[in-house]
Amino acid sequence: MKWIIAGLYAITCVVTSLRYLVCAQKNNYVFVFGKKTFLYWLVIAALSLPTVVLAVFDDGGYLYETAKIVWSCLVAAVAYVYTVSFKTKLKFTERATKNYVVCVAFSVLFSTIPTAFLSEKTSICHSSCTPLVSPLFTLFSTILTKEYFERKNREFVKKQAERLADANVIKIGITGSFGKTSCKRILTEMLSEKYKVISTESNFNTPMGIALTVEKTKGDEEVFIAEMGARKKGDIKCLCETFKPDIGIITGVCAQHMETFVSLHEIYTEKNELSKYTSVCAFNCNDKYALKMYKERKGIKLRSCIGKTGDAYADNVSISFWNTKFDLHINGKVYATETKLLGRHNLQNIVLCATIASYLGVDGDNISAVIKNLAPTPHRLEYLYANGIHILDDGYNSNEAGIRYATEVIDSFDGRKVAVSQGIAEGGREKKRLNFSVGKRLSEHVDVMILCGSNRRLIKKGIDKKYAGETYVYSTLAAAQKHFDKILRKGDLLFLQNDLPDIL
Repeated sequence: MKWIIAGLYAITCVVTSLRYLVCAQKNNYVFVFGKKTFLYWLVIAALSLPTVVLAVFDDGGYLYETAKIVWSCLVAAVAYVYTVSFKTKLKFTERATKNYVVCVAFSVLFSTIPTAFLSEKTSICHSSCTPLVSPLFTLFSTILTKEYFERKNREFVKKQAERLADANVIKIGITGSFGKTSCKRILTEMLSEKYKVISTESNFNTPMGIALTVEKTKGDEEVFIAEMGARKKGDIKCLCETFKPDIGIITGVCAQHMETFVSLHEIYTEKNELSKYTSVCAFNCNDKYALKMYKERKGIKLRSCIGKTGDAYADNVSISFWNTKFDLHINGKVYATETKLLGRHNLQNIVLCATIASYLGVDGDNISAVIKNLAPTPHRLEYLYANGIHILDDGYNSNEAGIRYATEVIDSFDGRKVAVSQGIAEGGREKKRLNFSVGKRLSEHVDVMILCGSNRRLIKKGIDKKYAGETYVYSTLAAAQKHFDKILRKGDLLFLQNDLPDIL
């Protein structure tokens, strides 16, 4: 009997480890309990306790024996169903797999080894208590594997950095609180008119992400473009010292990642490291912080803006729901052009990239041609059409600047405007102000607001007093989706300031 109970609770720990490892994986393998995971642990731990009670009062009868097995099976089943049906699944990378193997080993050994030496009742009590300590197995496994993988990653990054240093390429780094991925994609298109270019994949912007791209280089590339992200102080300096960019691009600064940065000034200082390190740097001077960096910089500096001055600049701008038309000024020449990319922030990205492309010798006619053929970047004010609904998907640009520029496009639409918002997630100490601002700005430009997620109440508080439209509030995006068919009408504009729901 005691071996059966030990086996069932070992299985319980094995499956619950999946949930705890997801928590660790989301935090870069630093094991911290989330609220839902903590609640889940409490439920499983509480469910296992009746087995202890049954063991203590067991009189050796058939009923008690059956009850212990049935209840232990129930605990294992609840743990399994809840774990495998949970929305976030463990990504079985090499590191996650090794962590999981260690967790499984701890669970099995802790549940079974004492069984060989303990009496029936004591053994069952011990096995029943293993769900209480199973989070410790995850903690131990992350600690045991941390040094191995961190050392392995450091060696890999160093090796790829040396390989990049030996290559005859122009290295370009892009940083800022917004627009990095869009700029990287646009600049890659422009420079490809003259050079063989490779750029980091997706939104990879960490040492490992950049190193993985370097690994894929063939040796005949002429330009290497990398996003450079910062989650904490020192990240940009580390990236610069590792990959040694020749040219820098700074898109701007806003209240992003305020959970890990103390203030906007600290974010500004961090992004400015790229300007200090590179021999040439271009700045989006429509952003006041980037303009400040431009003025402070000593050395070769390039200025881009929407206005009447700069190494490259745009004027006569016309922004609509379908496209953006403007005159691009480069090297004293004017190119009347247009783009399918929507919003003033996308235009800022285009002009910023044109500044660098021109500096590196790409012909203005080629730059203009590339601009006309640029395809929208997914989830960055991307236009879609489904079931009679016009959709502006801006799910990736969850920041103040993105919302400000999106409303300019929203205003160009003639029909009814509906906004779905979950607010700004990484606001830190600025969370209340930022989400209050989201509510105020959106309510000034739309007719219907659908608010969901953990920031929904903060957004609602910010709704302008003059707003006369409808407001719907839901706990989650999934809950809001269930009512879309009642809220939306054919011909509506649906602005998504969060993930794209399943309405296609």
